[in-house]
Amino acid sequence: MDAKSQVLDPQTKTVIDVAADDSSLDTHAKWRKAVTDLIAHWTSNGECYSSGVFSASMRHNRADAMIFSSPGVGELVKDLYYSRALPEYADDGLGNGPTFPVMVPRTTEGLYPDRTKAGIEVFVYGPNVQACLDYDFEVFIPNPAKGETMANAPAPAVGQTAQAAADKTGKTKTAVAIMGARIAAQAVVAKVWPDGRLCIPRNAFEAAVHLGGSPMRGGDPVFVKIDTDKVTVTLAATGDPDEKTYDLWLTQGRIAITNAVTPFTPGTAYPCAIAAGLVTVDLTNPC
Repeated sequence: MDAKSQVLDPQTKTVIDVAADDSSLDTHAKWRKAVTDLIAHWTSNGECYSSGVFSASMRHNRADAMIFSSPGVGELVKDLYYSRALPEYADDGLGNGPTFPVMVPRTTEGLYPDRTKAGIEVFVYGPNVQACLDYDFEVFIPNPAKGETMANAPAPAVGQTAQAAADKTGKTKTAVAIMGARIAAQAVVAKVWPDGRLCIPRNAFEAAVHLGGSPMRGGDPVFVKIDTDKVTVTLAATGDPDEKTYDLWLTQGRIAITNAVTPFTPGTAYPCAIAAGLVTVDLTNPC
């Protein structure tokens, strides 16, 4: 199913009602249970999902009981992913399984621009890469303050990439170009903890994944090499004998590294440069 069909599926409301009508749960716990129950439901059916479909489903079906922020929903799903708490697919659709979800970077086209503009980073989770690429994840998210449901959704706008293709002057940017510019403008910083470990944050890896357009599957490692002037982290092994393997899923998507040769100074922070599949920490230029 695409995201809109998932929102309108009667089974979706049935799943949400379990959490919404549970008198033992407070408001915060209700939406969190609804999200985790929907993940379990869609996973059992071999379907994909992303943060927007949860927000749209809860606001369309049970706005009376679900109070949350859409960014908060996205962070919950990512937290579950990095802690390896997302349920496994029985099969990846290619004859392999059980398997952890794959997380594939996508970019919004701005089909509902008054809700989500073009060029926004989105992760789609699913059984395999192609399923995530084929999944229509952009969906209208009703505004409960206006009493909206999916019935209030306008016709989808022309996507940003299609607009760019139609603009013969070349001045209109594609959705991917807009996203890339936003990522380049981010100030990503790696900080040295009091115990001397250098922490490279989760958003550094997510930006590297988006710029490379490459997926990650739960459990995939990253590879780190420490030089005198920089720390280099790649999402794929380079074969360098000096690189060390780290597991993002043991520390909620971030890594903390030590330097046995020249220990890092606690309290110091360094800028991170992000490229496709690559994070570089400049040790010569503390913030």
